[in-house]
Amino acid sequence: MAGFWQPASKLIQIHQSRINRAVAGTPPLSESASRSARLDVLTPLREAGQLDQSFGDAIPEGMDARTVLALPDGGCLLAGDSDTGGRRLIKLTADGLPDPNFSQTAPPALIRCLALHGNGYLAGGDFTTYANTPSSRLVRLTAQGTVDPAFQPSNLTSNVRTLAVQRIGGEDLILAGLSGSPWLRRLRADGRVDARFASPPLTGRVSAIVVQPDGRILLGGRFFTDNLWPYQGIARLRSDGNPDTSGPAAFNPITISPAGAEVLALALQPNGRIVLGGSFNAVGGENRFYLARLLNNGALDSLFRPVANAGPVSSLAVEPEGTLLVGGDFSRLDGANFRSLARLTPAGLADPAWAGCGFDNKVNAVVRSGTAIFAAGAFTQPHHGVVKLLANPAPAAPSADPTPAAPLTRSGIEGLPLLLTAPITSDGSTTYTWNRAGFAPVLTTTPELFLPAASPAHGVSKPPITPAN
Repeated sequence: MAGFWQPASKLIQIHQSRINRAVAGTPPLSESASRSARLDVLTPLREAGQLDQSFGDAIPEGMDARTVLALPDGGCLLAGDSDTGGRRLIKLTADGLPDPNFSQTAPPALIRCLALHGNGYLAGGDFTTYANTPSSRLVRLTAQGTVDPAFQPSNLTSNVRTLAVQRIGGEDLILAGLSGSPWLRRLRADGRVDARFASPPLTGRVSAIVVQPDGRILLGGRFFTDNLWPYQGIARLRSDGNPDTSGPAAFNPITISPAGAEVLALALQPNGRIVLGGSFNAVGGENRFYLARLLNNGALDSLFRPVANAGPVSSLAVEPEGTLLVGGDFSRLDGANFRSLARLTPAGLADPAWAGCGFDNKVNAVVRSGTAIFAAGAFTQPHHGVVKLLANPAPAAPSADPTPAAPLTRSGIEGLPLLLTAPITSDGSTTYTWNRAGFAPVLTTTPELFLPAASPAHGVSKPPITPAN
């Protein structure tokens, strides 16, 4: 019941309960003889996906946020473009304010991607200079936002679309997906091209990279490969860059369609399943609108079939609980009315615990960090460009109550859900609303509910309710 959302009221979570009740065919117990009733009532829960009101709305007007990086201090790094020639990179503190100690210098062109690297940050995009220094579309910044002179990346002749860090032998290697040939590069930690990395036979841009725990590399984008390695839009490499096409754990060829479709986002679930989002409408010859899931061997997962209506999926993030955050330019997801950002259960169903916060435009990037979710995009509501949302807020401690609690006996009507809501009115009073399937809501002024005798007329079958022991 925790996390169930009703727009009209705040939710009170029930920790344990004993409810006064009568058995069918017998008169109600007198108040003095009635068993003690108890609800450990917690403070109202804030639903997952709601706006964190403590996070400000302070990014510059005209900034088009394309990517966001969550930081260990609770803040975030936000990057993108500016239609006014202003800031393209900004660091926000945990309360959403610009960090005054972070450099305000930025490149004169779009920043597409960010990544943590050592004690600083990687930034890639369409720029060829950064702070008046030649940068070849990739820079490493210090924690203060200045260009790290020790990082000298080899010349990248096309724009950097995505970045990932691959740790091998104690070194943080850099994988860069490019918009032009050679389409994929691996660099050493100091920026040199890693000659140990094989050049996969790709033709077309790479827009998403995920490094698996075993070191293998998932690629998504708008590319195709040669006849010996017939992948389109989604592929997997071994850790050295060679195609993962042989052995018992090989990745089977699969394609996306129509022509020109692109995988824009990848996510790896804890069970090894691979989720892909993008602009496609079919995967492996079967209808999949903007969102699909593959088994670890690349085969299409037939049980995962959510539909993103009317627009592509551009960002994915797997949460510690196994749920999946989905960002993009859609109006509905799996039948639920959530624009641009929604959450799915591990099975791919719309998560009923997700409240949402009312975006008015697309979400380009979403990340989960601790109990916070950061989303960046072209929206102006509920905030401009970036928001911090509640993930799964921890409930408050139960209210003190000396009455001992006992397990709730479940039979008859007690097998149906009981939901307690308690809107707190302006004068500080509380009205408790009980909702049961097939019954009208019941209002009480205390966190107790007396269940009347069960009867077939109420749609409740035998056996009747049994008093708790």
